[in-house]
Amino acid sequence: MTAALSDSSCILVVETDELLASNVSSDLKESGYEAVIAQDAASGLRQATELQPLLVVVDRMLSGESGLWFCTKLRALGARVPALMLMARDAVEDRVACLEAGAD
Repeated sequence: MTAALSDSSCILVVETDELLASNVSSDLKESGYEAVIAQDAASGLRQATELQPLLVVVDRMLSGESGLWFCTKLRALGARVPALMLMARDAVEDRVACLEAGAD
């Protein structure tokens, strides 16, 4: 992935919960975006590299590698795509961990 921001209207949703992924995807499509779902961090990283999405929405608690791992690897590749982290936790430490991993 290049360091430049993408001109794509594609939003990548990295989420293992199929219902939640489907709901987020449907809402994005209703707003005029193309939504692509990746069901784990590794496939999400591959798709982020290939698709160069406008935005990545990633769940912190993925099965397998975590959303923190995903964001760390994404940033290590030089990707500047905005990454929003979904999480049930609201402690300051959790938010800081997400920011330190590269989430926006």
